Amino acid sequence: MRNIFAAIMIVIFFGVDSSNAFTVKGTVYDFKTGKPLPGVSVIIEGTRFGAATDISGCFEIENLPESMADTKLVIHLIGYEDGIFNLDGFTHLHNLRFYLNPSFWKFDKVVVTATRRDYILKNVPIMTELITIDEFKNTGALSVNEVLESHVGAAVADDLSGKGISLRGIDPSRVLVLVDGNRVVGRVRGSVDLGQLSLGNVEQIEIVKGTGSTLYGSEAIGGVVNVITKKPSSMNDFNFYTSYGTHNSYDFQGNINTNLIGKGLNLTAKYEHTDGFDLDERTEHTNGLEETDRFNIDQKSVFNIRPGWDIDVMAGFMVEDKNWIETETRVDTVNYDDQERNYRYDLGVRSRWNVKDKANFYINLHGQYYDHKWEKYDRSSQLIDKSITVDDIYEASFQYSRRLSAGHIFTVGGDLINQSLDSDQLASGKESILFGDLYAQYEWRPVSRFVFIPGLRWESHETYGDHLNPSLNAMWDACSFFNLRGSVNRGYRAPSIKELYFEFDHSAAGVKVIGGGEDLDPENSMNYSVTGEMTYSRKAVHRLTYFRNDLKDLIGLGPGDFSDPTYYRGIYTYENILKARTQGMEWETELRLVDDFDLSFSYTYLDAKDLTDDKDLVNRAQHTFKFYTTYNIEVYKSDISFWGFWHNRKLWEAATDAPGSADRYAPSRWNLNLSFGKQLYENIKALFKVYNLTDETSAEFGYWPEHGFTLSLAYNYF
Repeated sequence: MRNIFAAIMIVIFFGVDSSNAFTVKGTVYDFKTGKPLPGVSVIIEGTRFGAATDISGCFEIENLPESMADTKLVIHLIGYEDGIFNLDGFTHLHNLRFYLNPSFWKFDKVVVTATRRDYILKNVPIMTELITIDEFKNTGALSVNEVLESHVGAAVADDLSGKGISLRGIDPSRVLVLVDGNRVVGRVRGSVDLGQLSLGNVEQIEIVKGTGSTLYGSEAIGGVVNVITKKPSSMNDFNFYTSYGTHNSYDFQGNINTNLIGKGLNLTAKYEHTDGFDLDERTEHTNGLEETDRFNIDQKSVFNIRPGWDIDVMAGFMVEDKNWIETETRVDTVNYDDQERNYRYDLGVRSRWNVKDKANFYINLHGQYYDHKWEKYDRSSQLIDKSITVDDIYEASFQYSRRLSAGHIFTVGGDLINQSLDSDQLASGKESILFGDLYAQYEWRPVSRFVFIPGLRWESHETYGDHLNPSLNAMWDACSFFNLRGSVNRGYRAPSIKELYFEFDHSAAGVKVIGGGEDLDPENSMNYSVTGEMTYSRKAVHRLTYFRNDLKDLIGLGPGDFSDPTYYRGIYTYENILKARTQGMEWETELRLVDDFDLSFSYTYLDAKDLTDDKDLVNRAQHTFKFYTTYNIEVYKSDISFWGFWHNRKLWEAATDAPGSADRYAPSRWNLNLSFGKQLYENIKALFKVYNLTDETSAEFGYWPEHGFTLSLAYNYF
């Protein structure tokens, strides 16, 4: 038995009978809602005497021998903490009331991304996917990309440009990545490298798929991924984690939470190294993962000024070194040594005021600075090519939400953002963009089972003027176990600084990329989705979603110019070249079959079309199946997790290919992983993970890594 149920209230006890048999009768209720619970198992401990509650939560156990008068009554229901009641010698127990406390249930967690307000996940009107800290602890994941690749509707790129995420067939350049609601900069080929984001201080990850432009602006045309870090608490605790695995990969991580500063300070530091891997040793070229060293340090502290008024201070730093070998072949083969160093500095201050449950207001100031340096040397250590880029963003925002009356909540907010790029790959050397916005959202609940959320965002861009992005979201609780969510949103994305002003002269590799200038038009989209969700007694959740994204004026690299022999791979210019559509179905099931055993699986059908050339969009699988299961063996203080995915073949275009040249298909792929965790001592846990059990590898289609292992130890002290 893990826990004693929160409350047992005996309403009426009738007198003691002198007969040799007695009866136990009662009703079992949910402690939080007060509703009766059917299907509850009520057993006399150590015997076969028992009963199950009926639809009204009632049970009756008759003809119990007097010898059982000193035994215990065990009350059990999946999704609830077990209850124990000592019969204490009573011989007639009638009209008892038992209240079971719900055990941890993922859908009771609070999420904030979808509406920019706190919502219980099961009640949030806008469809939100949640990944909890337990999921990435059980799988031994070390970075954000490792967690996301097994999640429904998400695909993670895996090549030398980093690990970006696409959602429902919309590529990483159009997905907004946030940490605690603040933008992450430093995109390479349009995507944020999620491998740079440590999980050391992360509490949960929230995903909102589909256009999020009304609340989050231009970059959220394909969705939002919000990494939520741990809140400091008044507890003092220390955690240390270390791991070692294949390819001489090792990791050291420490986290401390203390109440010595303000309401609490949470500080995390992490260092990781891997020698990388090469899947084709017949060539000097690194066909796989680069040798990488990375160090992250993050802190979050909370100061209470007065009741209802807190100030959060967040700061972070990352430094990363990568080394690999690059091969160029024209007349003969030449090998080069590539070196990359990245720095990220992050600072944010947020002031929050809460007026009981009626209103809240916050002001947020945030800045992030990303320094990227890449150099290419020949084997005599002579510098052949280089790229130095500084990407920074400064944003000021506010938001005010107020409950006007029962069923009416109004939210208004705004942002002022300045983003700049200082690079030797810009004709002017440095460019910046200033833009601002105001948004409003109204949550209206005309009846108890229906909520209606219209929203509108006005965005003013110094280059592209004013734009309005409306949205409409609704949720209908048809009954206690079934609801429908629907949304219609308009998306808008202004060209990035690189797309506007880039001048990437990579003559050593025979390629040149030029920005499209202010002749480029913003991208636009319309997003539609509807989700049916069925919940069964905290034991299962089933979801079926239909989605569609209509996109036009998408920016990409136009046809190459091969007239200059210096640029034998072509000269390319960013243009509005693409009209596209992604649509499909997502089916997701999460089950708690028995206590301590969770299972989830999903299937995604994706139809992603380039409507300009009437062909499939590249690097998007049509069929994807994913699963995750974990079993906690409490008697042995152990747990086992098994997870993975499969997708069918997909039209393939490598990052080094000429744009629009895709004429081959990457094959279907299985990826299976297994981990076993064991509590060695009260404060020490070991975890052994084996990844890519089938040992499917590819040096050609995304650098699938060979199978390997990781052994880790975690120490926790309170």
